Amino acid sequence: APLPYGTGSLGLLVGSIGFLDPDSEVAAAAEKRRRQIILEMGYKVPELRVAVRSGKTFQVALRYVTSRPGGPFVKELHRVLAVYDITADLGRGLAAVIERNGLCEPLVALCGDLMAVLAEGGEVGVALEAHADTAQHEQRRLLRQQGQDNTQQMTYLVTGVTLVVILLLVAGPALWTVVTSLGGM
Repeated sequence: APLPYGTGSLGLLVGSIGFLDPDSEVAAAAEKRRRQIILEMGYKVPELRVAVRSGKTFQVALRYVTSRPGGPFVKELHRVLAVYDITADLGRGLAAVIERNGLCEPLVALCGDLMAVLAEGGEVGVALEAHADTAQHEQRRLLRQQGQDNTQQMTYLVTGVTLVVILLLVAGPALWTVVTSLGGM
């Protein structure tokens, strides 16, 4: 029996969506995780800086920050410590975080600078100072952007609901008047 007209086009459309949608879902999940890391860095990098500035070694400061609940940034710091516990090399752990999070520029920059400071025997506190300020700036920027996006989405919702209410208040009675006047004939 022949297929109904348009079945092939419908199949092509559904197949295209099925092929492209997982990519967009993965990209959206990666962007969400990136945003979460940046937001969390705004809180945790300054905390790490304070721990180092108070006299703790970098390893002890990492353990302190990771001992408290956190999100994906703290999980990445856990990975650094897990590699360190096995290899006694923080650089390897930081390199693994860079490899795993290549699209999260602030995290890559932080880990890269920490690797350089540790390799050169420099002061970690100075590097954390700069990154704490940057992380807080990025956090504020991201929160402002999210606020603007939320406002825009709310505007769409309010506009849609207002239009529905206006239609019900204006078109409803007008339609009722037309129907009752036609019914009376």
